[in-house]
Amino acid sequence: MIRVLQVFASLNVGGAESRMMDVYRHLDRSKFQFDFLTMQLEEQYFENEIRALGGKVIKIAPPRQSGTRANLKAMTKILKEGKYEAVHAHTSYHCGMVMLAAKRAGVPIRISHSRTTGSKHSGKKAQIMLGIGRFLINRYATDRLAISNEAGEYLFAKKIFTVIPNAIDLSRYEKRNDSVIEELKREFSLLDADVILGQVGRFDNMKNHGFTLKLFKEYLKKQPKAKLVLVGDGPLREQREKETQELGLRDRVVFTGVRSDIPDWMYLFKCLLVPSVFEGLGGVILEGQAAGTPVLKSDSFTDAADLDIGLVERCKLDDLQSWLNALDHLPVAVERKAIVDAFDRTGYSLTSAVTSFCKIYLGDGHVDKN
Repeated sequence: MIRVLQVFASLNVGGAESRMMDVYRHLDRSKFQFDFLTMQLEEQYFENEIRALGGKVIKIAPPRQSGTRANLKAMTKILKEGKYEAVHAHTSYHCGMVMLAAKRAGVPIRISHSRTTGSKHSGKKAQIMLGIGRFLINRYATDRLAISNEAGEYLFAKKIFTVIPNAIDLSRYEKRNDSVIEELKREFSLLDADVILGQVGRFDNMKNHGFTLKLFKEYLKKQPKAKLVLVGDGPLREQREKETQELGLRDRVVFTGVRSDIPDWMYLFKCLLVPSVFEGLGGVILEGQAAGTPVLKSDSFTDAADLDIGLVERCKLDDLQSWLNALDHLPVAVERKAIVDAFDRTGYSLTSAVTSFCKIYLGDGHVDKN
């Protein structure tokens, strides 16, 4: 059996974590098994499921808390003792530290996976950390993966990398479950007459929820029956709840917290809003299209998640009027077959992703070191 250590900052319901859990559920666990190393000491969303699937959850303090040297030492010890055939890191420029630890521990397959484009507004310290991380990755990784070309160029610069797009488990989107959706409406006091806009993602600056609230306030003037559903959690949630109160929107905005039933919410939304400042791909855009839900995204990150089936509209970042205009002209419904065909054609199907990862874990995907 090939044992792989997956390395994440946390194991909560983020895009990267959710996508790799989809892979974990669908791979042949008689041949491959995952353990998960997380740099968050608290209990996390996916822990119980990982253990039920046969994996271990290993926790260490993040480098900002323990210090870089202690973090490196802890990872090296875990990798040595675990006797892993592969390590697969999803921690942006911190992947460099993981690659160094894995090299020291003698792990033969060392995978660095870029899942973001970072921010063009990053400060000097972040740029220094990126430079150090990039150097270590390019020196010690055997495989460089990215969810898009933009994400790969951000973390690996001019080095060769392989794009494996975030994949969606389409079986979860095969059919709208009306009884479940009605239960969601009851749980969150949503009415049949409500026009529901939604945003799904972690509450941080990258996801730009502040803009969403301003947009929604303007949209309410045109559509007084509108409601906004914000799915997720994060460090800025309390601040956004306070802003909602200050904008006089408390009765029209719903904060759901972390949810595992994203497909049902996608079917409930009239439109999915993705005003992110930056993204590696924007996997939530794929989830919206999988459900046939219209998506409005900002123009500040890659359009790679647009399947070109007419469901995604690109809007100018921070230009309220372009978003309001797009909300007035949302695309019409797309046939299910066209959606499924688009996922197969573009490589965003889960089967394709599982096959690609398994080949790499077996040592069949090494990139050029130059």
